[in-house]
Amino acid sequence: MTRNEQAQHVTEKLLEATSVCQSMGELADMLMAIGYTLGSLTCEFEKEHRAHMVMQICEMVGNGLMATSQSMGDSTDLEMVIGHREGQAQI
Repeated sequence: MTRNEQAQHVTEKLLEATSVCQSMGELADMLMAIGYTLGSLTCEFEKEHRAHMVMQICEMVGNGLMATSQSMGDSTDLEMVIGHREGQAQI
């Protein structure tokens, strides 16, 4: 499976999982559970890579928000400053 196919598969599964939410509160709870699970999964990486993975996940969440808002014709007030620690281990 290519990277794009993997991304499409994950997107479909997340949309399927969130489609059962019947309110914005339920959707928020589901998104928080997904976030918690993503954080937990970073423990699969070596200790020196975990913080970097969390930063990358947060960056991708912000990028998704900004790209989707823009495609919907909405603006977003999210501002991201992306930085990396000097000497940070790269995966």
